[in-house]
Amino acid sequence: GKRPSSKWRSMLSRWAIHVCLFPLFFVLSFYVTNIKEFPLKVVLVPSLIVIAAALILCGLLTLAMKSGCKSAVVVSVGAVLFFSIGYIRRIVPQFEFTVLGLDIGRQFLLIFISLVGLIVIGFAAAKSKRSWSVPTTLLNLLAMSLMAVVGVQISVHKIINTGPGIPMKETPSRENAIPAALGDNPELPNIYYIVMDAYARNDVLKEWYGYDNQAFLDYLTAKGFFIANKAKSNYCQTGLSLNSTLNMGYMALMGNDPRRVTDRLPLIRMFRTNQVARKLRKLGYRIVCFPPGYYLTEKMEGAVYPQGEWLNEFERGLFEITALASDTEDSQDARSAFESHRRRIVYALEHLGDTYETDRPVFVFAHIVCPHPPFVFNASGKPMRVSTRYQHSDGSHWFASGEGTARDYRRRYIDQLKFMNVKLKRAIDAILVRSKRPTIIILQGDHGPGSMLDWESATNTNMPERLSILSAYYFPDKQYDLLYDKITPVNTFRVIFRQYFGEAIGRIRDKNYFSEWNTPYDFVDVTDAVDSWEPTPRAIETGEAPGR
Repeated sequence: GKRPSSKWRSMLSRWAIHVCLFPLFFVLSFYVTNIKEFPLKVVLVPSLIVIAAALILCGLLTLAMKSGCKSAVVVSVGAVLFFSIGYIRRIVPQFEFTVLGLDIGRQFLLIFISLVGLIVIGFAAAKSKRSWSVPTTLLNLLAMSLMAVVGVQISVHKIINTGPGIPMKETPSRENAIPAALGDNPELPNIYYIVMDAYARNDVLKEWYGYDNQAFLDYLTAKGFFIANKAKSNYCQTGLSLNSTLNMGYMALMGNDPRRVTDRLPLIRMFRTNQVARKLRKLGYRIVCFPPGYYLTEKMEGAVYPQGEWLNEFERGLFEITALASDTEDSQDARSAFESHRRRIVYALEHLGDTYETDRPVFVFAHIVCPHPPFVFNASGKPMRVSTRYQHSDGSHWFASGEGTARDYRRRYIDQLKFMNVKLKRAIDAILVRSKRPTIIILQGDHGPGSMLDWESATNTNMPERLSILSAYYFPDKQYDLLYDKITPVNTFRVIFRQYFGEAIGRIRDKNYFSEWNTPYDFVDVTDAVDSWEPTPRAIETGEAPGR
């Protein structure tokens, strides 16, 4: 019989497995560049789609070319071009010229050259009388090598970031008893937890943004809300902040160097199984979530979703590197990501007050990515042009994208906040009118804005701006004795479970932490410095520090 090496070479020359491996490589390589943000399972659906598409195209070409190896080479080259155009666009400068009345731009020319190249390769392959075993072998080896590289990258990252996880300090046990009789109580309140991403406290808005938000606060007060006038977030990043709130405790990285653990997958798992939702579900609550388009807070265990999206955040990003995506804001597909973002925000704000056909109380969670960038609304809610690709970047990342200056940031932030206020008033009115049960409403920023935020430096980050938040509570009995001006979100549901569910749970010390973006668990305790209103050294140096 043949030696094993001969059989191996024979398989590589006869079976064109590269036709599946090349498109799969591009999906996995895009995952590697975003490995800190997503679990590995996000690649499953895109991988199946690209492999199926490659096999179908290969099958159709085989019927025409009468050779599976030839058609596989054409499809693999096409896959490389299809997934490379997005990267090439970032290297080739934008241009435009007119030929015979037709406007020719960077995207058009790249696709045209790719198609011409594919057609030439296809005709050459169809006419060729030579054996295609050598090209097939080489392409198989190349594709397998590329897959091995991304496989090692993924494995190394998983090994480095594997550990005991990120437990919560000072958090109540999941088994902490709530009186069982409450489960049958028809007066259990509906609970609305509305997170307005990066919504600032009013003194910050007045001091550095030149805007007085008192009219909106007066509206909340007139409705019976308690406003924590000195509220601050516990963390400067959304995933940390919301997990701290919904798990009622602080993060405690155990068994690892905090600078080595860089991905956010533990935060995704913690959010999906958070204690607040679990406790309420045991009491018979229905969990309702409005997807924000931000993967970390997209899903919650046992929840229902009034609005769904065809693509998740990973799939939208993958689409942007393909030949199908455009690099101009004025094209339809380039606008679609921003339009989807606007639609999610408007839908959540307009449907928060919907009644749910159930005899059970509801816990409604809405993480609304506004007034946080991208800045897509003007003050009246009209769509605003955005000159960069769709992204959720803030602070120094927002400036690095070339979107504008600190002055631009503040102006556009206030426009979105004004629009947000109008929609929030209508949502609150609808909730209070339509709810058939006593109602609890929490309006809260997960953190503040980022016109003076440096993701690589605590020294150059203005802590009062980033950590001061709007925090307002509506209780049906207007009993606010357990609340106080400096309450932080970590104590929000501790108060609610104690006051409305009889749980023996006390509040914990209010603390504030900063961590850099690339090392989210390397916490710097800034509790004692968070009230320092002095401009940062970089803000003074660049002249971007607003006057008092």
